[in-house]
Amino acid sequence: MRDEGPGIPPQDLPRVFDPFFTGENGRRFAQATGMGLYLVKQVVDALGHEIQIQSPPEGGTSVRVTYRRADLNG
Repeated sequence: MRDEGPGIPPQDLPRVFDPFFTGENGRRFAQATGMGLYLVKQVVDALGHEIQIQSPPEGGTSVRVTYRRADLNG
């Protein structure tokens, strides 16, 4: 999934999955809570999947969820 928003500053990327972290954009947009990506990461981890996020300097953010293969034998 990719959006066309303002992007996430490079210095904020390592912390986007931390609870309540809003970073530079959170100070610009009052509705930010810092909980959305934290909750997504908790669910993804609980299901045994992986999540990656990229945000180039020119804007936009890409999120990739890699699903683990289900054991079809049991």
